[in-house]
Amino acid sequence: MEGHNLLISTINLEDQKTVTMELIEKNGVVTQKVLRYDDFLSIVNDKEIFTERIHIPKLPEHTVSIRWDDEATYEAVIFVPGGKRYANFLDQDLNICYPNILFRATVLQSRMTGSAIFAVKEDFETISEKTEVFNYPYGNVAAGSGSICWGNTALPDILTPCDLNKVLWMFFSAKTNNHLWHQGENAMIESIDELYLRMTKAETFDESLLVPAGSFDELLG
Repeated sequence: MEGHNLLISTINLEDQKTVTMELIEKNGVVTQKVLRYDDFLSIVNDKEIFTERIHIPKLPEHTVSIRWDDEATYEAVIFVPGGKRYANFLDQDLNICYPNILFRATVLQSRMTGSAIFAVKEDFETISEKTEVFNYPYGNVAAGSGSICWGNTALPDILTPCDLNKVLWMFFSAKTNNHLWHQGENAMIESIDELYLRMTKAETFDESLLVPAGSFDELLG
């Protein structure tokens, strides 16, 4: 590989007693050495030689999974427990019940380039790749893809993974409407107006209203 040293190992498959190793330096110099197979294995298994330690900073509470490139580029899935919290629907300030939620954020060079949100019936401790996920039942989210519509909201730079907590706060405090909401797709109820009304009076979210969307592995894994 241009600009790098290259190590080539050749194993004699007939007797597996020796391994020929060639080091091709970036200046073109080739060094060859024959090792006993056992010595070769000890080198391969030496994690100090072949493994680069990666520092992962503090993650948001209830992080379910993270695909990590570096501190500026990754994809994270965060669990948000259900409960009563603020909502704004058509300029009305409400206190409504939410189901358990999975929020996925794609961060590229410290900018959030993608976001999706789904509902789940399971708790944080039991979520797996086979967990069934459901469409987010309220406004500002497309059924099926779970894609969040941020409108004119100016999202902050994501300098650390914990900055995703700010994004979640912005999501729950944002004004919502009925533009992306569809009966029988976002929720099994007559209208989004009725859903907000019922969930202001309830103590917990009615999970029978949730619409299946697929599995965690299909949509978030």
